[in-house]
Amino acid sequence: MALDLSNWDTTVRASVIQAFAESAIVPDESYDRRVHTNQASLVFPKISKRFAQNKADGTILTPNTPGADPAVSLALDQPLKLHDYLPYSAMNTQQATLEGDWAERLGRDLRRAQDNRFIAFSIQCAIGGGTTLAPDSGVFWETGVGFTTDDQKAEAAANVIRDILKKFADNQVPDNERKYIIVTPEIFFDSLRSQMLRSRDFTQDSNNAGQLSRIQFGEATIMRAVSIFDTDQDGTSDTELFGAPAKYLDDYSEVSGTSEGVHGVGWAGPSSLGVGFVETLNTRVSDSPEHESVLVNARLQMGTACKQDEGFVSVVKTVNV
Repeated sequence: MALDLSNWDTTVRASVIQAFAESAIVPDESYDRRVHTNQASLVFPKISKRFAQNKADGTILTPNTPGADPAVSLALDQPLKLHDYLPYSAMNTQQATLEGDWAERLGRDLRRAQDNRFIAFSIQCAIGGGTTLAPDSGVFWETGVGFTTDDQKAEAAANVIRDILKKFADNQVPDNERKYIIVTPEIFFDSLRSQMLRSRDFTQDSNNAGQLSRIQFGEATIMRAVSIFDTDQDGTSDTELFGAPAKYLDDYSEVSGTSEGVHGVGWAGPSSLGVGFVETLNTRVSDSPEHESVLVNARLQMGTACKQDEGFVSVVKTVNV
């Protein structure tokens, strides 16, 4: 028997329907989002640098078929699912608001799993840009001996942001394209003390620090996350991405034979990261008489693709001795 929601309070009903809100980690506008109506694979344009050539009129200017672009096929993942049973006794005590609260919580947990997949996939794309992290695909966060004062730590963290943006510039990613950088909390909060990031009006040396949750610097949005940085995600141990498809799994605690893992990743807006949804983020509530409870389900089905090879940068720690 389905639960009758017709008399629900408007706020409660909206809480269930919209339980899956904008993430605090990965902004929705930072990737190319496409919703597919059936369960076939999605095809995204493969964006790469093009160089103009001096050729006579009437000749083919590019090796591509006119009107066609290189593309990458996106194989969709299996659905991500969460559920919880709420006993009737709890419902009788707490009224219907408990269903909305639970749906919202499941939605947040599900979105965290989605964000971890985005971040893990971005790290893999960044590492895959070269055989080693230096200098092809990554930047270094210098720490340890020699960086002991707050000011020294702040400038070391700010150098990470500077080097990521420089890497994007080296790869000719357009200046007017928004970049997204996610780093560990240690780098993020150290960078808040950096004069370079805090003072954007260099002529007046004014303090224009942004919100603590995000820093706007240059064309980049800088955020913090514990996420899957510096952890083993290769499936040999119980991790946050346990059970995820193999394309998201790796040992991010040790990269390129070093003893240090990844501590951050950046990507260049929706031109680099493509995400396809067969089933968008949602929660459902239904009655379960056999369990004497209400069942709250949260579910989505998605996949992730790399659209631009030069659009990813990873951060690895090096100890300054």
